[in-house]
Amino acid sequence: MKRKFTFETHYEGKEAKAYVEIELKDNDCFSCSGGLIQDNDYVFCGQCLDELTPILVGNHLFEVLYDLWKKYHLNDMHPGTPKQESALRKAHLNNWANEYDTCCRYLESIDLLVDDGYKFGSGWLKEEIPDNDLYLIKDLINKGTLTILK
Repeated sequence: MKRKFTFETHYEGKEAKAYVEIELKDNDCFSCSGGLIQDNDYVFCGQCLDELTPILVGNHLFEVLYDLWKKYHLNDMHPGTPKQESALRKAHLNNWANEYDTCCRYLESIDLLVDDGYKFGSGWLKEEIPDNDLYLIKDLINKGTLTILK
C-alpha cells in the first residue's frame, strides 16, 4: 500500500510542488521519502523531509507525515535492540553505520554489546509500529487525508 501526497508551495520565490510518499508493506514495514519539484526539475528528493520542513512549516498533514517518517522509516532495519540503540543515542553515537566499531566498543564498555542474546549489528531487528500509529498510516494511505485527526 502506498500513497503520494502533493503540496503546492513556493521555493526561492517561485512556485514549486513538494511531495511525500509513504508505503506500508504487508509485514507492516514503513518507508517514506519526499522531494521538491520546480520548473519540471527536481530540486532535491529522497530522504529530504528535513529540507522540506522549513518550506512546509505550518502544514499539519506534512507535520504528521514528518513525525511518522522520523519514528518509523525502515522500522525493519534496526541494528540494535531498543536498549542498545538508546544507550548509543545517550552517548551521542548516532551514525551507527559509519561509526560501527566505535559503537561496538562503547556498548562493550557498558556491557551491552550483546543484549538478551543479540549482538549489536549482527542482523536487522524490526520495531513494531504501535497500533494507533499503524492505524493512522493505513488511514492516510487509504483515504489520503487526516480523517481520524480532524
